[in-house]
Amino acid sequence: MSIFYTMKLTVARHKTYSTDANQPGMIRDLRKIPAISVANTAMVKDGFPDIVVGRRVSLRWLVNQYGSTFIPYNFLVEIKDENKPKFKQQLTEDEAKFHDDWHGTIDTVTSLGECLRAIGALPQGEY
Repeated sequence: MSIFYTMKLTVARHKTYSTDANQPGMIRDLRKIPAISVANTAMVKDGFPDIVVGRRVSLRWLVNQYGSTFIPYNFLVEIKDENKPKFKQQLTEDEAKFHDDWHGTIDTVTSLGECLRAIGALPQGEY
């Protein structure tokens, strides 16, 4: 038995996937922030999150030790529409399974502020 786990993911061949109404605006606003990059992954099926957010974190003390001041982080983010009723904001069966199986960072958000807090770019309680 292998110690490695392989997730099977498929991609929609045509634009047959749906997105929450707030997703395009959230992606647009995140892309305006320096040191943050966003990949729209809504077309990936099998419960994969809507976006992958990359963030460079500056840690000045690293320059003395390693010669670099930035550490890259990646975050998987599932976006839900905050204007929908709570029962429609629940994870689908595939999304819940992916969340359970994933060993890395993954969050579900409904707003830009929640997303920024999830990736550590905004202190708790702000925005």
